[in-house]
Amino acid sequence: MKKIIINSVAVMLLLMMPQWMYSQQKVFDKVTLPNVDASATGGIVGVTGDHEGYIWFIAKNRGLYRYDGSQFVAYVHDSKDSNSITSASLETMAIDSDDVIWIATFGSGLDKLDPATNKFTHFRHQQADPVSLANDTVAAILINHDNNVWLGT
Repeated sequence: MKKIIINSVAVMLLLMMPQWMYSQQKVFDKVTLPNVDASATGGIVGVTGDHEGYIWFIAKNRGLYRYDGSQFVAYVHDSKDSNSITSASLETMAIDSDDVIWIATFGSGLDKLDPATNKFTHFRHQQADPVSLANDTVAAILINHDNNVWLGT
């Protein structure tokens, strides 16, 4: 009986200890995107990471950026380059299990970036094609456990 009481008291003391004794201090490092003025652009609207350790950012009305911990690579729209990202009006992004980046745009469809080749594939609504995008504004992306891409238009 005495052992049960001592064990019960020990468990109660552990439960009543303040959380701060076990918590880790959070440290936030400021990362500034090159040539992006947050007050003019609306700031960062999307952040995600891939399996290689890169962090990907969407800067509102500016483009897509890859960060390796020290340098940025910018993916911005270039009307003279059909392989560039299709628009600067990016909504959201998701990364599938193959590290392919899917980028939703406002009014310019869906872009797929294969980081292994640095090539973009563009998907747009085609009136005559019933299996194309329902709309060129893609607002949401979900990649499920089978690596299927689900879109909200």
